[in-house]
Amino acid sequence: MRGKRVAGGLGWFGLLAAALVACALGAPAEALAANRDGVIVAVSTEERTFAVQSDGGDGAPVVTFRTDADTRITFERKAVPFGNLVPGDQVSVRYRNHDLGPLATAVEIHRLRPSR
Repeated sequence: MRGKRVAGGLGWFGLLAAALVACALGAPAEALAANRDGVIVAVSTEERTFAVQSDGGDGAPVVTFRTDADTRITFERKAVPFGNLVPGDQVSVRYRNHDLGPLATAVEIHRLRPSR
């Protein structure tokens, strides 16, 4: 005898898939994390924000990230201050989508500008 059908004939696999979709749709925006690689195109020390243009050059989307006291910024695996973010730096950003905009949780600087 085969497995029993549940939830109107969906079967266990269908029920699991429906539950996963429901969880994803019902998750708060803060819970959704993502990554972005690109080049810093602008920095605001007053607002503690920075903008990254996705790899792909001109015409690629630019995303502005907020930071907070918990944002970890690193270069060569060592913590560095916000002031080390400068336009032209290649970065990888781990962030959470938030009602106020993307919030960077971790920033790894891959290449500092040669003038440093």
